[in-house]
Amino acid sequence: MISTDVITSNSSSNITGSSERPELGQEDFLAMLIAQLENQDPLEPQDGTEFTAQLAQFSSLEQLLGMREAIDELASVQVQAQTLGAVGLIGKTVQVQASQFEIDPNASELPKLAFELSEPADVRSVELFNEDGMLAARNDDLGLQNAGITELDWTDFSEQPGAGLYTIRINQIEGAQARSLVESRVTGTAIQNGVLFLGRAEANLADVREVRE
Repeated sequence: MISTDVITSNSSSNITGSSERPELGQEDFLAMLIAQLENQDPLEPQDGTEFTAQLAQFSSLEQLLGMREAIDELASVQVQAQTLGAVGLIGKTVQVQASQFEIDPNASELPKLAFELSEPADVRSVELFNEDGMLAARNDDLGLQNAGITELDWTDFSEQPGAGLYTIRINQIEGAQARSLVESRVTGTAIQNGVLFLGRAEANLADVREVRE
């Protein structure tokens, strides 16, 4: 439906103090067309095809607005589903496609790290950087890896990083696409943005690969 400003005429009272706009339906639009025909100059009548075109444009616009309302309702349902999904993950362990993770000194175990290759590739190293961007640990004992997911063992790293926030980087020969994967417990969520908190680390809800109790 089309919204329009309040219309006043000499024969009607002025409307003040209202910011609402009346909505016109198809019947109102037809009434306006009839009024235009009845009040047109008989010496210079308007072309009837012009009114037909106006009606066709109005009908098309009304259909588009109806489609937009349906899409808005669908988006609202999707947001609600996303909200329930995000809240339901709190306290569970998830594997997400992300490059950030936290080592919590109070946690019973370290986050599990892995990477996924789009095709076989020679992986030169896996590096871990701390919050200051300094190299904290690296794993050089990798070499040629098959396509798919490769899990990383903490004992293969040069150092055992302490508590803190880290970023993982996969260094491989050009050609294959590498994605880092982190498995950790969900501690919270930013519902509106679809963000999961894995301690101080963040991941997108859309990047969740697996969910475990």
